[in-house]
Amino acid sequence: DTKRNNGITVNEYYTSDVPKELIYQALFENTHLATVNEDNIAFFNSDDNRKSMEKYYLLWAIENGLEDICSEYSYKERNNVNGFQSKTYYYAVIDGEVTKETEEIYADSGGNLSYSSFYKVLVRQGFPVEGNWYHYSFTGIDAKKYEFGYDQCILEADPRSSQDESNSNYSRTNNNFYYFYDGEKYNMGNEPIIKTEKIEDMTGIKVTSTYENN
Repeated sequence: DTKRNNGITVNEYYTSDVPKELIYQALFENTHLATVNEDNIAFFNSDDNRKSMEKYYLLWAIENGLEDICSEYSYKERNNVNGFQSKTYYYAVIDGEVTKETEEIYADSGGNLSYSSFYKVLVRQGFPVEGNWYHYSFTGIDAKKYEFGYDQCILEADPRSSQDESNSNYSRTNNNFYYFYDGEKYNMGNEPIIKTEKIEDMTGIKVTSTYENN
């Protein structure tokens, strides 16, 4: 059933549908989706569950700012999935100015940004940025170079859950994101999310969100 393959949690029934390493994790480590086996594959292949899986898939892409996945869906679909499973994302407020809905610069309730949303903010505010939403670098207000990338991530097994495979006990993968500051590597944590305090330190830009307006 669910198993590990080169440090990635995979499942034989869905690997052909999910081509990227991090998407494996998004689908198979969700408790609603990780228990697929011969006994319940028909249930998971039902129209309702396929729709739910796609919502998880898109919401996860929005949360992590994965533009290549988001672009596969219409603007309406991207907006409709916001709030699914009570995980709502808000629009970024930059130095007191609310970003337009069509800019799709999503923030969490505290104003923290995914890598791609931060990239959009940098471009929007006129910072000279090298690269694209997936991997980019820029010079901060301290005159030092910063580099962020979704590919700057070491995937490791979580030993606490890397036990015998069963319906209720499956192997997880830990993300270990890192960024470069003035050529030195620094740990970023388990998610590609940049805290609002860090954003202000790097750029002088204060980011909040429309959460307070809801």
